[in-house]
This record gives sequence, structure tokens and C-alpha cells, in this order.
Amino acid sequence: MIVPQHRAFRPLALLMCGVMIAAVSDAAAAPAQPKDLAAWLRAEPMIFFVAKGAPNACGPGCSEWIAAEGVFDYAAGGRFRDFLAALPRRELPIFFNSRGGSIGQAMAIGGIVRDRLMTAGVGRTLPGGCRSTVPTDDACRKVMQSKAEHEARLVTTSAFCFSACVYAFVGGSIRQVARDTLFGIHSPRLLSGAPVPLDGGRLFKLHMVDMGIDPDIVDAAAKVSADRIRFLGRDEFARFGIETRGTFETPWVSLQDRADRYVVLKSVTQAADKGGKEYRTRNVRISCVDGDIGIRFEYRREPASNEIGVPTAIRVTAGAQELELGNEASEAQSAVAGREFLDAATAAPGITITELFSPSGDAQGWSRMLKLSTNGLSKAVEGLKKDCGWTGTTAIPAVSSGP
Repeated sequence: MIVPQHRAFRPLALLMCGVMIAAVSDAAAAPAQPKDLAAWLRAEPMIFFVAKGAPNACGPGCSEWIAAEGVFDYAAGGRFRDFLAALPRRELPIFFNSRGGSIGQAMAIGGIVRDRLMTAGVGRTLPGGCRSTVPTDDACRKVMQSKAEHEARLVTTSAFCFSACVYAFVGGSIRQVARDTLFGIHSPRLLSGAPVPLDGGRLFKLHMVDMGIDPDIVDAAAKVSADRIRFLGRDEFARFGIETRGTFETPWVSLQDRADRYVVLKSVTQAADKGGKEYRTRNVRISCVDGDIGIRFEYRREPASNEIGVPTAIRVTAGAQELELGNEASEAQSAVAGREFLDAATAAPGITITELFSPSGDAQGWSRMLKLSTNGLSKAVEGLKKDCGWTGTTAIPAVSSGP
């Protein structure tokens, strides 16, 4: 399994597969999955290639893209990493057309996509010899596999991203889904057909929060039989943060890590420039420090183009409490705080994170302020406080609103 080294969470290698709902007529163009899942993975492994189309074929000013066609087989992550390493270009968007496959490999690919800050979409890539009116067949796949680059068309009508594909797609820093595509979720199952262990959901949720997606999408998928697909509507795209539009903030989430200790998580995704050409996700993780020392407040940011390598001082303010995380160029910074800081945060209407950028030389510094809602934080830290051995309440310092 291939996962970027700086990513905090490691997924299980699980298979997520689905069969379309026969009653849904607009899904008729998407072929059903075979009953022999292992044979399916072998027969339709993910194909990656560079597509070259007409001007604006993949969006305004975009005529080249990476096609990801097929299922997430058990070697897909490694092939994708090798494929990208051989490319002289690093800024191509990627378009998925997939019925699912291994969630572990999909997560790995999603992590690589995020590391490279790629744009992700859903669409069928059709080189010469492939027809848009029929599902991708063996002849079309042979064309795709014949070389690393093709003259091609990008078609969104009846293109699909189902099941495990969702975990790869959310890796996009910018995510766009055309209205005539199909985007579906359902519960996962093991290759043997057995249901996934209940604690598997926490790993999926960790991945979603890491990518800036509301982890409730995992609960929504768990309610759908593995033999069905539920297509998401546009209102759910907004609810879960599937597409990048404006600012999206996940709820505070409390999950247990692999040591069964609670971590509290939140992420915020927003445009890094006025034109919305760059989106970046910032993650907060709060955990208990061993030995009743306090809590560790971790902040990981994805720097914008002009912030890479620039030393950045991070200050966190919660009510009357302040926490300095350091002054480094590192994407992840943290500091230890006492219970007073946590109690102040749960009592305050919001948490403010200030980033102070200090470029070298005579360049003028600048700052950014991020405000996080604390709605739901008090409930989220209940398990965390038990891990820390804290019971009862402490006095919160008074906050003065003026002289």
C-alpha cells in the first residue's frame, strides 16, 4: 500500500464494491460489477494515461489531463506514483471514471493527489477507437494501454465515480463534479464478501477529515447495502464538502486512534487566492499528552504557492488563552497546553488561528487569520478528557470586553 509519508493516518486494505440500483434509470450506462470480485480486479485494473484534447476540453485554459480509468486494483497506488514520477509535468488535473475497487489503494491515490495539490474531476476519457455511447470494453482498454499519451475527448455524461473512487477523488485540492455525472456511495465489504469490521469506519473518517470532507459521508455510506448504490444530490455535495466552493468547515469529530485513545479533529478548506485558483485545507488535531501533562494542539496547513518555505509563526487564541505553536516553515506545528486552554476553547464562541508569515530578505511579511467555530467542541472533547484523567470543571478566566 502506498501512502504519503507525512499523512498521519494509514488505511486498511479493504475492498469497496457496488452494484447499481436497477430502478435508477439514469445509471443504465454504468455497467454492473461481476460477482467474482477478485477476477474483476484482475480484469479491469486502473489505467493511467495523459490525454490531449481540444482547447478548453478539460475546463477553461485546460487541454491536457490525466485519465484514471478502471477499478482500484491492489497495485494501483504504486503504478500511479510511478506514472507521475515519469511525467515532466506536475500540474495536470486528473479525471476519474471508476466503479470502485480497493479502498486502501483509493486512499493511497487520494493522498498522492493531495500531496501534489492536483485538481480532480469525474469524466470518461475516450481516445480514438473508444465510443461514448457504450461502456468501456476490452477493445477500448487495449487502446488506452497501448501508450502513455493519447489524443482524446473528455465526456462527463454518464461518467461515474462510485464507492472506493470517492476516497481517491476527495484527494483533489480543487474538486469539481459535472451535473451529468454519477457520484455514488455504499457500505464496504471485504473481498470474501464479509462485512467490514465496525471499527473500520474510523479509518475512513480519519481520511475524510484529513482531506477536508465531512466524515458523516462515511456514516451515510454505511447505511447503504454493499449491493446497492446511492447517488448523491447537489445538496449533499455541499453538505459533505465534495466540491470546493467558498469556505467549508467540518464539524468537530472525536475518534479513537489505533491505541484506542481519543483524538479530536476539524478541518477547514478555503480559497488561498481571490480568484479561487488555489484551495488549501488546514487541519486541527487535539490529543491527550501522556502523564497528565495536558493536551497537544496540532495544526497542519497546506501552504499556498507564495507561502512555501516561508517561516510562519502560528498563534492560537481561545477566549483569554493564547498558545504559540512556533515559527517554522514546517507544514505541521504543535504545542502542549494545560486544561485551562481546553476549557477556555469549549467556552469561547470560536477559536482564532493567526498565521504570521516572515519571508527572508527585505520582503514584507503578511498575516492570515482563520476563525473556527467551537459548536460541538464541548461534546467532542468528552472522551479526550477521560483519557487525560480530567473530571469535573475548572474555572475559566474572565474575558473582558472593554475597559
